[in-house]
Amino acid sequence: MENRIYKWPAREGVVRMVISNYKHATDRSNDSKEDKPKGCYELTNSEDIDTFFKLLNQIPTEGQMFVSFTSEVPLIAIDIFYEDGKKGEVEFYEERVKTPATSFLAEDNSEEIEKPLLDFMKSHF
Repeated sequence: MENRIYKWPAREGVVRMVISNYKHATDRSNDSKEDKPKGCYELTNSEDIDTFFKLLNQIPTEGQMFVSFTSEVPLIAIDIFYEDGKKGEVEFYEERVKTPATSFLAEDNSEEIEKPLLDFMKSHF
């Protein structure tokens, strides 16, 4: 069996990021006007983008547990746009980061690991 190496989106080439705060995860894919984000902020400042990636890269790329959420769970979605037209994303479900391995952190200190990035994103709403 092949070991897969998981990585967060890269900082290089990022031109902007959009942080969207949804009341429910299903609101992101829904076109209803009532289901738009509660808050949305665009980051274009290089310092803010650098800070985001510095904090993101302190979080492990693989978690220890898989979680099933209801459609009512809150979502913070970070869409990352690159100069070559590519796009990346990072998602927080119920204030827990979904790792590139699509799992969630389960260590006793996982909330401490995720909190600085979560606080940085929330500071923009």
